[in-house]
Amino acid sequence: MNKKTISIILFVFIFINAIFYKITDINSTQRIQANLEQSLQKLKTHYEILLSVQNTAALTLYDSTTKDKVFIDIFSKARDSSKEQQKVLRDKLQAHLKGKYRRAKMKGVLQYHFVFPDNIVFLRMHKPSKFGDDLTDVRDDFRVVNKTKKPIRGFTQGRTAHGFRNTFPVFDFDGKHLGAMEVSFSSDSFQQHLTQVSHIHTHFLVDKHIFDTKAWSRDDMVLRYQQSAEHKDYMITMTNQHTKKRCIVENGKRLQSIKDDIAAGIEKAVEFSTFVKHEEDVVVVSFLPIQNIQNKTVAWLVSYEKSEFIKYTLNTQQNVRIFAFLFTLIIVYFVFRQQQLLSNEKNLSDELKKSNSKLEKSNENLEQKIEQALNENIKQLETLQQQSKLASMGEMIGAIAHQWRQPLNEVSISIQNTKYDFKNGEIDEAYIKTFIDQNKKVI
Repeated sequence: MNKKTISIILFVFIFINAIFYKITDINSTQRIQANLEQSLQKLKTHYEILLSVQNTAALTLYDSTTKDKVFIDIFSKARDSSKEQQKVLRDKLQAHLKGKYRRAKMKGVLQYHFVFPDNIVFLRMHKPSKFGDDLTDVRDDFRVVNKTKKPIRGFTQGRTAHGFRNTFPVFDFDGKHLGAMEVSFSSDSFQQHLTQVSHIHTHFLVDKHIFDTKAWSRDDMVLRYQQSAEHKDYMITMTNQHTKKRCIVENGKRLQSIKDDIAAGIEKAVEFSTFVKHEEDVVVVSFLPIQNIQNKTVAWLVSYEKSEFIKYTLNTQQNVRIFAFLFTLIIVYFVFRQQQLLSNEKNLSDELKKSNSKLEKSNENLEQKIEQALNENIKQLETLQQQSKLASMGEMIGAIAHQWRQPLNEVSISIQNTKYDFKNGEIDEAYIKTFIDQNKKVI
């Protein structure tokens, strides 16, 4: 057999395997990308549902507070009172709002906060001993609300803690501007909800440059921060569910191979998902950007989910490639043998007849084997496609079930809270109308 024939056979072998490699690569990439988008959408949906629930709770608390005659009377008097008089009024207001704040905390409220029009703090229900400080240069939301007299919602960073804040203007019953109030929820509530209720293990990362790094270890902080495993410029919000071993040490090892991909995604400041193979598992990591009221990305919601679908897709891709390699290797072997027999034709005429006979039989066997192998390959591909459809359908149904469950939970919580509001004498015609409208919207 001459070198030209050998070169042609080798070229055909490499070409066929390259085609199989490319086809499996395109197919796997499309399937994996679809799964990554589904995981990201799942995180985004649960985040938006929880954000809607919290916004509704904040608006309800704002309405009930600003319709409270005792609150309006105390807050309007405090503005022009002396410091001694303000202390008496502050203690009186704290005692009056204590029950309302306790119920609000059950709904995830972290801060229930009141400031005068000049952004001077009158009362922090979460820390009543701290008051009188000027937040003009610290809290953009208070400054803007007191200036425009319009509410603002969004992620905001304070001196020592960040939160999803709902800041509202406060007026007396004659329409006079008295100041502003805040109803805020911490990122801790998002982590707890997504981990416990939605079963999505979630981290909350905050850009370390948006607040004083000396504050990271302060004892009076509402939340605790540590350097995250995901990115050098972001701190992770630590809770009882987020241990240093799991969230920093183990994730640091797991994410090592995709650190550059994560850095590139964070640099673009747009939502993205990626995956990493770690030991026997495939983990999908989704990043959802959180913007402040200036529309600048200053935090990320990061979720971790094991993906059996991607694991199965990668294993299938590998098996198909191995099968294609062995199949083409068998074909090349028979072709090579055939060429060897033909090359001996000039030297052995007697052997040629025998070889021809053997070759014909070999060809018949080869055709049968090729046909059998092709049929088996087709059946295997059909089986893989069917399994893929069933897996995708199962994940889709699971996602739909999760999305149904969230509004039902919200309606259930709203109904349960009615009992407490009834005991505290807060149910009136306006309350019933708000209750009906909110639950109709949820339904």
